[in-house]
Amino acid sequence: MVVGVKCLFAHDTGLWPCSFETDALSVVNMLKVVASPYAEVGVIIHDFKLLLNSCPGDVAYVPRKANMAAYSLAKLDLINGCDSFWMEECPPSVAPFVTGDCPSSL
Repeated sequence: MVVGVKCLFAHDTGLWPCSFETDALSVVNMLKVVASPYAEVGVIIHDFKLLLNSCPGDVAYVPRKANMAAYSLAKLDLINGCDSFWMEECPPSVAPFVTGDCPSSL
């Protein structure tokens, strides 16, 4: 679960509090209920809830079309077969989406 990896990264680097946005509405719904599902995903959801409780953060549903930069980065990770972090640069394939997300006044 990509959100869990990003949560650990934010936690380990001290980037708290922060917000996480995902286009996985089912994940957001599972995080908002008290009980975790009784499946393998339930263990992951439970661990993620513990991380969120230890350091304040929020998880929200955002439609994929509203955040194409994040979707493109996640897709790039799937293609490359590994988790990646870009702190000061943007992969060329994602740059048009980042530029499109920024207001023209910046």
